[in-house]
Amino acid sequence: MVVGNTVAVLTGVPGKRGEWWEVLGQWQEQARAQELSDLSTFLGLLRQLVEGMAPGHLEAHVPPDFRQAWDAVVRGIAEQEEQNG
Repeated sequence: MVVGNTVAVLTGVPGKRGEWWEVLGQWQEQARAQELSDLSTFLGLLRQLVEGMAPGHLEAHVPPDFRQAWDAVVRGIAEQEEQNG
């Protein structure tokens, strides 16, 4: 769900960016409170994507356990951009 929603707001529903950014922030705080540092880091990176940061600038910071999800987001963005011309 996190991957799909992030791709959607970055490619097809840009009007929802602010709302999704807020949701990611809430989840990031919850992950931090539960000492789930890798999840917190991943959600923070997704927030930066939603803010407009290029994926390549963030990739080095992706926790290993979240590499597959990160790759799915990047791939999803690329596929949507390709379809939309």
